[in-house]
Amino acid sequence: RIQYRNIDDKTIEILSGAASICFPFRRDDISSANEIVLARLHSFMNDVLSYRREEIDKCPDISTFEGREDTENDLNAQVLGILMVGSNKLITTKVVLEPFSQYDAVPDTNSNEIMADTLRPSCVEEKYWDQRYRLFSRFDMGIKLDQESWYSVTPEVIAEHLAERCRCEVILDVFCGSGGNAIQFAYTCERVFAVDIDAEKLENAKHNARIYGVEDRIEFIQGNAIEMLKNGYFKDIVDVVFMSPPWGGPSYAKKQVFDLHSVNLSHGHQNVDLFDLISIAFETSPDVAYFLPRNVNQVQCAQVRLGPCKEVELEHHIISEKVKTCVAYYGEFLISER
Repeated sequence: RIQYRNIDDKTIEILSGAASICFPFRRDDISSANEIVLARLHSFMNDVLSYRREEIDKCPDISTFEGREDTENDLNAQVLGILMVGSNKLITTKVVLEPFSQYDAVPDTNSNEIMADTLRPSCVEEKYWDQRYRLFSRFDMGIKLDQESWYSVTPEVIAEHLAERCRCEVILDVFCGSGGNAIQFAYTCERVFAVDIDAEKLENAKHNARIYGVEDRIEFIQGNAIEMLKNGYFKDIVDVVFMSPPWGGPSYAKKQVFDLHSVNLSHGHQNVDLFDLISIAFETSPDVAYFLPRNVNQVQCAQVRLGPCKEVELEHHIISEKVKTCVAYYGEFLISER
């Protein structure tokens, strides 16, 4: 931007997105480029983005892990690239998780543990119903979900990995929903604070935690998570803040690049977008794990003002050779401890 003042903001935005998604390169590489190169990049950007997204989704050289017990290997992410965003370093990585197929089998109907009616409710789309065991392996023991949770709960295999990555004494799950992440955190953390503004989701989360036998390790709190963060409700209490906010519904997946400014969350009489939420979380802890869609604008994740640790790790979750979701990790504990 300093060298080429005649380049408009839209071009800068496209080039930034391309740099993060397509080919990680150093800042001095950009500085050495001339306007002709930048113009060519702009011209071919759509083709490049489309091609590279297909290549990332395929990931033909990856292998799968055999089980959750192998947590040491499970946490070994492969570095994809490093990009300097201002004075911050954005490290993009990928980690291969267990395939979903192991969760697709219908449990033994003769099991005494099955308590729930397994008929699909009319309000639940068939494509979501078919993935119910991916969300909760103990679904047939009576798991409860509201309609929104069917497409917003973190799949269990991903939640298990996040719980290992975020292992600490006390963790805060500020948008706990129906409890998918909070339940897994209860296995790796001494105490879990789970906050949601929706009373129905919170009751479902308590019920689901009871099924997994971890209800006593989770403190469920109904309230506005953003206001609690801004007012320092959990400051100096929690080690890690985990955030999995609403992404604006299933339509997020149709966007080529998911803009963190495109989704606003209610905060009193004001709205806070998903980009602002990062800085708000830092007011509680420097160690933040931010669960995001796979098509997130990666550069935006590193444009926030950081503390002493000037690094951001954006970890992509590969399942059955496809990128499913990603998490931005902030803070020395979550990044350096690896």
